[in-house]
Amino acid sequence: MRAAMFWSALGVGLQLVATPVARAEELKPRAIGSRVTSVALFKNGLAFVTREAELPSANGRLRLEGLPVPVHGTFWAWSPGRPDAVRRLVASLEPIKTVGRAQSLEEVLLANTDRDVEVLLSDGKLIKGRAVTPADPPSDDLMDPARIMPGRTPMLFATPGGTVVFDPSSIQRITVSGAAPRTDFDRRVPKARLELDASGGPGGKLDLVSS
Repeated sequence: MRAAMFWSALGVGLQLVATPVARAEELKPRAIGSRVTSVALFKNGLAFVTREAELPSANGRLRLEGLPVPVHGTFWAWSPGRPDAVRRLVASLEPIKTVGRAQSLEEVLLANTDRDVEVLLSDGKLIKGRAVTPADPPSDDLMDPARIMPGRTPMLFATPGGTVVFDPSSIQRITVSGAAPRTDFDRRVPKARLELDASGGPGGKLDLVSS
């Protein structure tokens, strides 16, 4: 009798311990993929892009990452024939680190922050020194959703006489001492991320339109 009571109490205890863990796993978003099914492009440059994703058969929280940022900041999401399939939808921005060829003199300068360089500015001034690596951009949690296209950040340049601050658009020419300058540049590009709660069901699909 005592043994039966012990095993019964142990079972209840294990159930109480396991329930929060199971709940946490249920709330943890699961990444799903998507594919582009159609693109409607208008002559003014506006485009509507439709993507499709498979919904799981069970209820759960899902996540779609690496989506292009909509120009108008708008997403429409639904499941055809199942109006209650999407119960919650939250969009956010996250910076994605990419490496590519420098696309401006500013990026060439930032790709060679460990090299001595000469910079000719639009007003004719020539400064010598090293570019200062900017502070890390804000994380996805600190990025302002309303500021998709960030403004130009002033360039900091360390010289023997002090730090010079100037508009990077004023750079006319860069001369790098020694070997050829590096042209590969690390940049952080904002991408959209969607998180949603979905009701499970057989053969469920998610249609997502952005503009």
